[in-house]
This record gives sequence, structure tokens and C-alpha cells, in this order.
Amino acid sequence: MANETCIRDPVHNYIYLTEVESQLVKHPLFQRLRFITQNGAVYYTYPSNRNCRFLHSLGCMILGGDIFLSATENLNDQDVVSYLLTAYSIINSVCTDHLTVKINDVVKKYAERKDKTFIRYGLDLGIVENNVDDYNLGPTVKIRFAKAVLFQSIRLACVLHDIGHFPFSHSLESAIGQYVAHMQSTDTGNEIFLNFEKLQSDVEMEIHENIGIEILDVVIPSSENAFHKLCRYLARTILTEKPSEYQSIVRPLTKIVSGELDADRMDYCMRDPRASGLELGAFDIERIVDNFTLIKDGESYEILPRVQALSAIESFYHQRYLLYKYLIYHHSKVRMDEIVKEITRELFHCYLSGRKPIRQILEDYCFSFLWQKYGSEDYYYCNENWFYSLLQSIYLNIRTIKVPDAGTDRLKQLIEIFLFRKTESVFSFFKRYDQYRDFMNDIISNVRNNSKKKLPANADEKAMLLKLRGVIESSISYNNAEEIKKEIFHRHKAICLIAILKPKGIKYEQDGDSRLRVIQENTDTGKTPIPISKVSPYIHSLNATFRADQFLHIFIVHQDIKKDVTLRNLIRQELIDFFSKKYREVLLDDNHD
Repeated sequence: MANETCIRDPVHNYIYLTEVESQLVKHPLFQRLRFITQNGAVYYTYPSNRNCRFLHSLGCMILGGDIFLSATENLNDQDVVSYLLTAYSIINSVCTDHLTVKINDVVKKYAERKDKTFIRYGLDLGIVENNVDDYNLGPTVKIRFAKAVLFQSIRLACVLHDIGHFPFSHSLESAIGQYVAHMQSTDTGNEIFLNFEKLQSDVEMEIHENIGIEILDVVIPSSENAFHKLCRYLARTILTEKPSEYQSIVRPLTKIVSGELDADRMDYCMRDPRASGLELGAFDIERIVDNFTLIKDGESYEILPRVQALSAIESFYHQRYLLYKYLIYHHSKVRMDEIVKEITRELFHCYLSGRKPIRQILEDYCFSFLWQKYGSEDYYYCNENWFYSLLQSIYLNIRTIKVPDAGTDRLKQLIEIFLFRKTESVFSFFKRYDQYRDFMNDIISNVRNNSKKKLPANADEKAMLLKLRGVIESSISYNNAEEIKKEIFHRHKAICLIAILKPKGIKYEQDGDSRLRVIQENTDTGKTPIPISKVSPYIHSLNATFRADQFLHIFIVHQDIKKDVTLRNLIRQELIDFFSKKYREVLLDDNHD
């Protein structure tokens, strides 16, 4: 009988690991996640929040497995039986067509291990492994085996979903994405562009997700037993989210990893506020998990929550809204995220331009591992300890330069802010919502007063603000607002950082209904999936809240910025003039149409 490993977690208590999970967790590339923070440099704002992707991944794993077991618990439900028997048939095809093994050999390998964690979850086959070859695998054994395979596969997909993250997670990834976009119009032949552009070729997946797929085969080697190889294959299929002949069983599992109400979101919505000391709206996760069920909808299957969990689901979306508003999008946290992005872009430039002495330091610290080693064990070294050491070494070197050039001085200033939290040289334009609102209204007033064709006095303010939001987002998405940022740096030697805050509301289909559906059950019609927006006015109202909420942060880096009110007001007006000009251009195009 295989030994059982467990890890103590402050959110989920004990997390029990299967044999393959225990091997995976010991791998250096998974251990690396201990040194990748969940929310980047959030600890500069909330010092107690040192959450790492290691524990979050394990939390996601346990929730993903629990959701699957809850949805497939009722074997008197014909939809569940149909799904699991279909799954067994597909598993048989995978074994024959892709793994070149007989399914009986896989069943035998699973049965003989007697993994304690599978037994704990009630997934023992109840057969003697020595007789598997002669055993008539009836429907009961097929259902149990299919359930065990899918349980392990979804847990592997969940635990590996974040394994490709860069240091400081989305901050570094965003900087890389922006840099690759910039290189597309300037230099598509350099090694950084060629490597990262390849990872962006799948537009449906983020860079770290593509890296995770590359890593999956490294952390679960092909030499493992047949059962592990089967689960690895299915986990890869779940994570890639690409249509395949196995779509009928894989699609519901993919939504557990990455969906509207998934294991990933539920874990971090519990974990992050608790680690930050924030008293946000708690939600009943047990009620949500226990109410997942499986439904056959035409020829496809879905795993959805019952309407009985509506109160807990509403609390979850409320919690998520507050989490983003007061933690992830807190101006101080976003400020440090933008500093990390700007430093990363500067380091890429130093590496490619060969700027001395920084290029040599980057080589000494194997900076190129970021884009050269993501498919190998050497990627372990690309963690936040490494990034800190790299910046410290660069800073110790360039601070001794008596007359640094503009680029080196700029990098020195940014690194000082990051290493020493030297925030007296950074100004946040929007610490509160009212400051953001005043900025947007000033742009509208500027457009009203300076347009050749006057806007009607009764023009709908909400519509104008929504259009302005689109104009600003387009200006920044197109080229990161480089035009105005360069002007501000040229005029004032000030670094302008602009961040777009992406709303995290519930997604809607083109017909106006929410993408997330819940199950209504009654004795006459059975299970009926309906959009949650039809039974929850509160969740529907959150969508309007997201559209009206703050979506923008602007920061200015300058040694005198907090003392020099005149400089702040001057830069603020330049930003207003810039976005007003962009808005007027859109209005002019609309009139021509």
C-alpha cells in the first residue's frame, strides 16, 4: 500500500496527496512555487500577505477534486452514470491509441497500488488486482475506475495550472507581453522576441499557461506507471483547452480549472484576504462545492452549481469584487506592480543593447533563463529570490557611477523604489475613487469646451464616460500610451506609469444572459440550466458596477513629485489634454460615419 503524504494548510486544513502528487510536489519546478508570490509585491502594501503559488496550487487541487466528486457523487443519476461510462470508453481509446497499453493493465496498476488517498476519497475499485486480467470489468468497476482516473486528472490539472508563472506573477508576464508587442514593430529578430512570441502564438492561453504545458512532462516523467501516464495525458488535455475527440468528458473538467466559478478563484478569494488581514465578505465554500452537479445537455455534459447555492455564490462574487477593489487593485499595490514592469522592460533593453556594466551582470545571473530554460529544470532558478539578488547586484554596481547616463539613472531610480520602498518619489494620482472621477470629468469638460463641434448640453454623462473609458483603454492597449509618456519624460524628466484595471465581473453571452448557469431541479422537468443573471438581480447588478468603477491608475516617478504641486498639476493637465485629444478624434470619426 502506497504511503500517504499530507500538507497542513491554513485554509483547507490537511491536504492529502496521492502517490503521483507526492512525487510531483517534491520536484524542483514545483518547489520553485514557494518563491513565487501569489500577488506579486502585495506585501509592500499588506506586509502579512506572503502567500505563495505553492500553497495556492495545492488549495486549487483539493477544491478541484472535491468539485468533481460532488458532481459525480449520485450514481442513481443517469446523467452521472452516462458521463462516467462515456469517460471509460474514451479512457480505453486513449490507452489504445496514444499510450499503447491495454486498459486492463492500467486498471491492474491502479488496483495494486492501493493508494491511501484514493481509498480516503472512496475510490477503491473493490477488486483483487491479481485477477484483473481474467476479471469481467462490469459497469460498476468501469464507473469506479473512470471516476478515479478523472479525479486524479483534474487534480493534476489544478495543481499544475500555475506552475509556469514568472517571478512576481502577472507583473513580469505583462511586461513581457508589452515588450513582445513593442518588438513586433521594431525588432522581430532578437532572441527575446523569438522565444516569447512562440509562447504567445496560442491566443487563448496566457504565457505562463503555455509554459506550464511545457513543464508538465518534466514534472511527471513518461517513465511512470501506466495509470500515471494516463492521468498525465488527460491533465494535459484539460489544461490546453483545445477541441479534441475527447471534448465531451474534458470540457466540464476544464471549467473546474478555469471557469466562471472555478477552483482557482474560490481558493484565492479565501486565501488572499485572510493573509492580508482584511475583513471582507466571507462566503460559504462548502455550500458551493457540495451543490455542484452534472447535467447532460444535448450531446455534451456540464458541471454546474445548483440554484440552492445561490446565496453562497452571491457572497463569492461580492467577496471577489471587494478583493480586487481593495487588495489587488489598491493603488499602492498597483504602483509596485508597475515599477516591476518598468524595471523588467529596462532590463530587456539593457540586455539587447549590451549596455555596460548591466549586460554583464544579467549574463552572470543567467537572465536569459527566463526565455531559454522554461522547459527544463533550470527554470527553477527563475524565482523571486533570484530576481531580488539580480536587482541588488545591479544597484550596488550602478550606484557607484558618478555621472550615469539617462537610462542608467532611470533604472537606478526604479530599483531604489522597489528594493527600499522609496515611495516619496512616486505620486499616485488616484488614491481614492473621487480623485479618479474628477480626472475623468475634467476630460469630459475639456472635450465639451474645446471641440469644434460643441457637444449637446444634455449629452448622457454615463454614455460619455463609457466611451471615454474605451478611448483610454485603446490608447494604452495600442502602444502603452508611449506618446504621452515620452513627452512627459522629455519635458520633466519624470517617468509616467499607466495601469489598466481589468474588471473581474461575471461574463455575459451576446444574447445578454450570463455565461454562468445554475441548475434548477424539480420532479416534472428534471434538471434545467438557467443563466444565474435570471435568478440573481444582485449578480446582474454587479456587472453595471464593474463598468462604472475605476479602471485606471496613473503614477509619476520624480524625485520632487510629492513636494512640487505645480509639477503634479502640470503633468495632470498634460494627461487630460492628451486623452481629450484622443476622445475628440473618436468623436470626429463617429460624425464622419
